[in-house]
Amino acid sequence: PKNQTPPTGFTNVIDPIYDYPRGDGISITGGVVYRGTRLPELEGAYIFGDYGSGRVWALTPNGNSWSRTQIASYNSHYEYGIDPSNGDLLIAGGDGNIRRLVRGDGGEQPVFPETLSATGAFQSLTTLEPENGILAYEPNVSFWSDYAIKSRWVSVPEGQIGYGLNEPWRFPEGTIWIKHFDLPMERGNPNSSVRVETRFLVKTAQGAYGISYRWNEAGTEATLADEAGEDIQYEVMVDGQPQIQTWHIPSRQECLQCHTGAAGYALSFSARQLNRNQMIEGQERNLLEYLSDIEILDTNINNAESVPSFSRADDPEASTLSRVRSYLAVNCVSCHQPGAVASTTWDARPHIPLLQMGIINGLPLNNGGSSDRRLIVPGNAELSVLLSRIKASHGFTRMPNIATNELDQAGIELITDWIESISTGYLVWQDETFEDPESVEADPSADADQDNVINAFEYLVSTDALDAGSIWQIQPQVYSDQLTLVIPVTQNRSYTIQVSSDLETWGTWSAPGNPFAVGDELIASVSVTGSLQSAYFFRVIVGD
Repeated sequence: PKNQTPPTGFTNVIDPIYDYPRGDGISITGGVVYRGTRLPELEGAYIFGDYGSGRVWALTPNGNSWSRTQIASYNSHYEYGIDPSNGDLLIAGGDGNIRRLVRGDGGEQPVFPETLSATGAFQSLTTLEPENGILAYEPNVSFWSDYAIKSRWVSVPEGQIGYGLNEPWRFPEGTIWIKHFDLPMERGNPNSSVRVETRFLVKTAQGAYGISYRWNEAGTEATLADEAGEDIQYEVMVDGQPQIQTWHIPSRQECLQCHTGAAGYALSFSARQLNRNQMIEGQERNLLEYLSDIEILDTNINNAESVPSFSRADDPEASTLSRVRSYLAVNCVSCHQPGAVASTTWDARPHIPLLQMGIINGLPLNNGGSSDRRLIVPGNAELSVLLSRIKASHGFTRMPNIATNELDQAGIELITDWIESISTGYLVWQDETFEDPESVEADPSADADQDNVINAFEYLVSTDALDAGSIWQIQPQVYSDQLTLVIPVTQNRSYTIQVSSDLETWGTWSAPGNPFAVGDELIASVSVTGSLQSAYFFRVIVGD
């Protein structure tokens, strides 16, 4: 689907009568012409919206052009209809509801402070010391933000946060999250950073809203950014060469494309993200336990070690799979989960078993014109659409597609290495063998039973990776100048016997039946016999 090459004869392309920029949304929801009587001012207007931003517009002719007016908001709505009984306009949403468009009460629009200092969030803009009652925090894994260095704070009013391990937390109305961005002017040198943006996300009774403040060049004050968002260009030194980097301040509607109800509105404020130690009031504390102790959480947590946590992409003590799952959960889950804004075939939530996520050999909505492509093709990064999305390669648009213009090279390397190292069969075996498939001991390169044989090979030869006494053993039989190797075999494996005289240079043993493959047949072993003219070393290469 969605081949970028037009079919033969497809030449009569008609320009749209109206289009809008990505800052207003990401997915048009076609609508209807209004002919009802409840809202006479909309008579004859084309009512449509955007699934991503949630905006609902009325499009009316204006001479030789068209005029668009936003008349409502409804997150993740996907279809419009008409009530046949009275002509009212109906809108179906991803929340499972069908809503009727009626006239609002004309309430006043919110007025936001024009400067960051006027918000009262910080005691000092020089040090960014927050006011009392605002807590600094740091998640385990940071969402990719174009090399920016981020600082975060949260303020929780009266009430408690509804805790959940695998579910989004439930926040009291008035909870505020603050995120500040510093951008290095010399890539990799934090001391060269300048202040670029400070964002606020505010929980309301119905949902949430976001606003941003743009810092002046002196770094002394920030002013309220335009509702439609802003782009700022910086000259950044990259490997000694100047490069223009565009920093995008998201529009207020773009904020809600990620901070969705399905994701709990607040991203990276969850059990797996906050299960970490940090300095609080001069002491090193586990953040989850601290929030529980001061009764901000509605759940008592006195043993945070029993709570899973996300792993950084560069954490040498975490398994590859754990780092990959953490990366996908942090960077993709706001859209890629049930009820979110993306029309998606896979689920990035961290508690979903890997083989149920829908990414391993999963069909993409857009295969770029190649039926060989899948979301993840084990062992083949080139055909893996998920990686192509992160890299913006093979003609695919970039993901995430909001508020980022720079590729995440560390993330690309992590996902690439993982794809090249996995096979579908290993994933199934891993899931069946280990209690926690994301643990370090379940990694293909790990040796779970300490028998000097890595898990990947134990999988290939069907030995027990948790039993050091389970050994794959070749039986040699010598008759005069003939050698027979009796090799234990497993279904759907290939076997190549190699020979060397010095343990450095290896070649395929010239013997009838070598190399060989075993298909679906159930056999215990295969014997290969060849000449033995002098002393040699032998080894067997096993593949799936």
